[in-house]
Amino acid sequence: QARLDYTKFLEHHSNELLPGGVLILCIGCTNDNGFHGGIEIIFQLLYKCAKLLPMTEEELLDFTFPVYYQNYKELIDYDLFKKFSLKLIKFELCEIRIDMLTRFQQGELTLDEFAKHGTQFVRSWSEPLLQEILEKNNHRSKEAVKILLEQFWNIYEQEVKELANQFNIHGFITFLILKKDLL
Repeated sequence: QARLDYTKFLEHHSNELLPGGVLILCIGCTNDNGFHGGIEIIFQLLYKCAKLLPMTEEELLDFTFPVYYQNYKELIDYDLFKKFSLKLIKFELCEIRIDMLTRFQQGELTLDEFAKHGTQFVRSWSEPLLQEILEKNNHRSKEAVKILLEQFWNIYEQEVKELANQFNIHGFITFLILKKDLL
């Protein structure tokens, strides 16, 4: 599925580009060893906290984040680029680190600050899905959903405090610069 999505993405954006136009991509990926960073703990905690809320089995099933990280080499496909009249100008694999754990371990952040910042980061991209699921069948009022969301994030923040030293989060990003061929 990831391959198909990537192919369709390139096809669509190639059609939008004018000849000579440049497409710059930043894509999460794995390194040569298949490692993509320590983010699994985030997904495990999200699900653990969701199970502590009064959610149905269907709602829990809907609360998933399907993530597949391609190896960065899979993203560099000259035949695919050629198919869509794209030329690879440059690519680079970069490791990115979130330094919150280091800052916490060195005393620059308190445990409360560490947990709060970590929770805010995860909340920024995961709450819309949870909110949609909680609102989905109209069996909860807006106020009930708001209360459940606050409960969820309070639980999540407490879990982060308890597992703080496991949040050694980093990942790999492939930067690609592609140029649309001139006609």
